[in-house]
Amino acid sequence: MSAVTYEDVAPDARLFLALVRGREHAPGIPTLEPAIAAAAARTLPRGPLADAIRARLSELDAPRESLAAAERLRVPGTVTVIAGQQPVLLGGPHFVVAKALAAVALARRIDASGTPCVPMFWVASEDHDHEEVDHVDIGVGDEPPVPLTLPLPRDRRMLSHVLVPTEITAVVARLAAVLPAGPGRNDALALVSPVPGDSMGTAFARTLLRLCGRFGLVVIEPAVARPFARAVVDHEVAHPGELALAISQVEDAFAARGFARPLALRPRQSLFFVADRAGRRHAPGPLPGPDDAAGLLAWRRRLDDKPDGISWNVAGRVLAQDVALPVAAQVCGPSEMAYCALLGAAHARLGVPAPALVPRPGFTFGTVLDPRQERVRSILPYLARAGLGLLDRLLDAAGRPGIEHEVIPLGDA
Repeated sequence: MSAVTYEDVAPDARLFLALVRGREHAPGIPTLEPAIAAAAARTLPRGPLADAIRARLSELDAPRESLAAAERLRVPGTVTVIAGQQPVLLGGPHFVVAKALAAVALARRIDASGTPCVPMFWVASEDHDHEEVDHVDIGVGDEPPVPLTLPLPRDRRMLSHVLVPTEITAVVARLAAVLPAGPGRNDALALVSPVPGDSMGTAFARTLLRLCGRFGLVVIEPAVARPFARAVVDHEVAHPGELALAISQVEDAFAARGFARPLALRPRQSLFFVADRAGRRHAPGPLPGPDDAAGLLAWRRRLDDKPDGISWNVAGRVLAQDVALPVAAQVCGPSEMAYCALLGAAHARLGVPAPALVPRPGFTFGTVLDPRQERVRSILPYLARAGLGLLDRLLDAAGRPGIEHEVIPLGDA
């Protein structure tokens, strides 16, 4: 097997590359060993958390390995390794699977070292950027990719509130027409077939569980985590703008060294959206000032009356995840690592330990001229051609320390 470097795949992600190479320090972001110890020492409502996650996994028809992994969250000292992504059509590009398998591989390493560890995947189903998730490329190797698109309403509704459109039948039929022949063709189609009544978020969660649930991967969605992450929005209301200020000060320091601003937060910006009854997200506007007791009280009452009317933004989502779960490490792509590296001071203000940030591996298949183009394609054609056993080979590759981006030969399949 051969490998290419991160520079081959993400040549413009300068902050990511500097962090991976150890040329820059992210304030408040620990290395792996102290992050494991800090996560293991946390006191959390583990029983109710495990109950909520298992109940949702059962609704998603999760395999027994996933349910058993969620049960381990009850045990004091158990930590998690987490990855995440917005719900993307047909499971999205294959870097989504690379993230999930990297979480499994690292969780197994931590588990083997003596700390119980559960691999998890955050399905960011409250995202409202429909244009980013309504398409995926289908193709094998250097052949021209076939783009598949599902019409979504693009009306700012969270994907958890958008039912899978009826046009999915035609999209899956088109997928069937372009998938290559092979032992995994029928399995690949079954992986992405939604259940009637699924939202875009639910369909994506099912696909992840069908792909990686047998390895013990646990999915979690914002609605499940919300009761356990209330501290983020409570802090926002009690101390308006403090978290954004802490993040922007770190971002300013990176910018002074010539790096781009991955978040570019405004002064006193809130780290959450408000959602209406239809699930459409909007910025909440400026929060009351710290001396406006009546305004702050009104916001606290709003949170009590309608907690599901609050939805975190990209930075708030990471903080909520790390408040709710004993996260020892997060598997990050280039853009994720850049903005997660800014959040150490915000973690400190919330009183929760920040996790270590681990770069995701990448996979390409066969002989590929441009790994940057290859990484945005779906994994489904490769599973169709090689069979679902390919996932075991990818998990093995993801578990080898030092591999950055690996070319996986498909052999004669």
